[in-house]
Amino acid sequence: MIDLTREIVADGKEHTFTINFPLYHDVYELYVGLKEGSTILKAPDYSVKVPMVFYGSSVTQGGCASRPGTCYQAYLSRWFDADYINLGFSGNGKAEDEMIEYLAGLEMAAFVSDYDHNAPNAEHLLKTHEKLYREIRKKHPDLWALLLKWDADSPVTFKPDGHTVHDFDERFALEDQGLITPSDPWKWSYLTDRPLQLKMIF
Repeated sequence: MIDLTREIVADGKEHTFTINFPLYHDVYELYVGLKEGSTILKAPDYSVKVPMVFYGSSVTQGGCASRPGTCYQAYLSRWFDADYINLGFSGNGKAEDEMIEYLAGLEMAAFVSDYDHNAPNAEHLLKTHEKLYREIRKKHPDLWALLLKWDADSPVTFKPDGHTVHDFDERFALEDQGLITPSDPWKWSYLTDRPLQLKMIF
């Protein structure tokens, strides 16, 4: 067991403190000592009123962060002054139907999906990636959603039919513009008559 002590010099001014708990270690006891006459007040509200939601693998969980305050969600929380919900599951971010339903039911300011690295194979991504994104979009049509994608060298990035997870962005953008419908089949086709040359439609 490690005993950590941090002393903060009292200067008579109000300060806001954030206590980041360890990512993997248990906390058995926590003491906060106060100078006599000190006052504890409710912390100011975040500028963003609802939290950001992150779903993914051990990377999302913060397994590679040297300190709990240095996982990428903590950085974004400080930058945007927004709370966040971290649903990173080391080795177990697989977008099961129950998890998709739970995620879609959360109130959120932004949704970040980063579970690709836990997919056992490309077929799993094909079955779950579109389902997850469509369910989030259905429950939160105006939500800013971000799918984080692994680089092209990752074996699970490519789906069996040749499309990559990068292509979902183009697919949904075309649907939003009314150029295709969700029921249209996924197929290769070039757009040559538009200023923005999208590589394919689906």
